[in-house]
Amino acid sequence: LAQISQKGTPLSFTNKHIDSYYATIDLAKPDLYKIRKQDSLNSAKDKPYRVSVLIPVNINTENSGTWTKLPEGGKIWRLKIKCNGALALGLYYNNFFMPTGSKLFLYNDAKTQIIGAFTGENNNKNNLFATELIQGDALSLEYYEPENTISKPKIFISDISYAYRSV
Repeated sequence: LAQISQKGTPLSFTNKHIDSYYATIDLAKPDLYKIRKQDSLNSAKDKPYRVSVLIPVNINTENSGTWTKLPEGGKIWRLKIKCNGALALGLYYNNFFMPTGSKLFLYNDAKTQIIGAFTGENNNKNNLFATELIQGDALSLEYYEPENTISKPKIFISDISYAYRSV
């Protein structure tokens, strides 16, 4: 059930009152020389073909991103994550919870790949979640919270999957 999405369009795509600026985190590119050397050793040992590596992070709605109050009520939180040279980026969440009525979207810079909306339907008892790889070396998260939402969202990202070669 982790990847079930409700479809839709991020609010920032259609709402003229939302500023185009929001925070960006630039991650250091992994040492691809070292990674490819490991891959070469692993292939000699018949280990599985690897296309990405994990970059540990501590990113959440409390320590990163930009919150924007909406004139019609509610608010959005947005964050761009960039890591130069990636073919795609994916996210692993170690604490994930969507309050009732809230929505989370992810999209690439060109807005040609949009996934979501992820909602309370994606909540699970262990609060773990992962999203598919988003094409390119940058992705944006956009969380919408309706006015008078009682619960706080939990969007705690523990790892970024950095895809460095294709399948």
